[in-house]
Amino acid sequence: MTTKHFFYFIFVLCFVSACNHLDTSCLEINWYELGRQDSTRGLTQSTSFAERQKICPVKSKSIQAKAYKNGFSAGLISYCNFKTGYIYSLSQMKQEVSACPEDLKMEFLKGYEIGAYMKKIQTLQNEIQDKIQSVNKKLENHHSRFSMTE
Repeated sequence: MTTKHFFYFIFVLCFVSACNHLDTSCLEINWYELGRQDSTRGLTQSTSFAERQKICPVKSKSIQAKAYKNGFSAGLISYCNFKTGYIYSLSQMKQEVSACPEDLKMEFLKGYEIGAYMKKIQTLQNEIQDKIQSVNKKLENHHSRFSMTE
C-alpha cells in the first residue's frame, strides 16, 4: 500500500465515521422539544421543519417528524395566546401570528392590540411628563430672574 492509498483510506474512514456520528446525533435529538421551541418562537411548522431537515435529514413520515409536529402543536398553545401577544407588542417585537391556527390567532391579536394601545399611552404619558418638566424649568428660571430684580 502506497502512502497515497494509506491517506485515502484514512480520509474515507474519517468521513464514514463523521457521517455515522451525524446520523447518531440526529437520532438522539429530542424532536418533540425542538418542535415545541420552534413554535414558541413564532415560526411556521413547514419552514422550521424544512430548516431542521437541512441539518438532520429525517423523512417527513418518520418518528422524528411526528414527534416534531406534536411538539410544535403543543408549543403553539403556549405561544398563540393573549399574554404572548401583549408581551410582543410591549417589547415592540413584530407580531408573528402566521404559525397560529385561526382559533388561537384571535387571542394573540387581542393581546397584541391591547399591548400596543398601552405602549401608546405610556409614550404619551412620557411626553406629557417631559413637557411638565420643561415648564417647571422655565418657571424656575423666571422665578430666579424675578427674585434677583427685587
